[in-house]
Amino acid sequence: MPPLILAYLSLFGGLLSLDRTAFFQTMVSRPIVAGPVAGYLLGDFEAGCWCAILLEFLWLMRLPIGGAVPPDDALATLAAVAAAATLAPHPGIGIPQASSIGVLFGLPFGYLGRWADLKIRNQNGVSYLRVRKALAEGRMIRLFRPHFDCAARFFFAGSALTLAATLTGWMFGQLTADTFGGLLGGSNRYALALVILTAGGGALLAGIGGRYGKAAFGLSAIVGFFCSTWFLAAP
Repeated sequence: MPPLILAYLSLFGGLLSLDRTAFFQTMVSRPIVAGPVAGYLLGDFEAGCWCAILLEFLWLMRLPIGGAVPPDDALATLAAVAAAATLAPHPGIGIPQASSIGVLFGLPFGYLGRWADLKIRNQNGVSYLRVRKALAEGRMIRLFRPHFDCAARFFFAGSALTLAATLTGWMFGQLTADTFGGLLGGSNRYALALVILTAGGGALLAGIGGRYGKAAFGLSAIVGFFCSTWFLAAP
């Protein structure tokens, strides 16, 4: 992957980290927006759109509101698009297969981003206590610097994690294409995407809670199994 593209993606990831909760909150960090932009930067806009749709459907009901810290869907999206955009150009591998595999690869990075988010929030909490103590003691301080430091932590952490995630996604895509490229074409063109979509539907319905949510999630698994079997059996 060209170093300039990595730099652009890293900068973009830092801005997305700010947008999630720390500063802007314009919803640019949602997968449905971040995915196509990342795909454009990587030269595969279509793969970015596919990954965006799949991930947005998976995490539609999990928003960083208040004290809730869901998985970092922006970081997961960037990792997924990096892997998908690397896989897609190889012979015998289409956009649906590449995007589905990319999403499966990117999901763990969402939890890595969540872990980093919690760590940064704890550090920012310490900064808040220091400022509060200084004000209580009558020491006047410039409040811009603490605010800037707290936001900068999110930006630099997001940039570093994006750099690692996209570079890892690129290497994963190359390795997967070289090793399993021949198994990803043919009749299973849309099967993986369908499984992810039905799992996303189950996750969405499971948000209603209680036994109904569990039943909806179980039903989606059954539907996904039979639909994917049907697609795999198709000529």
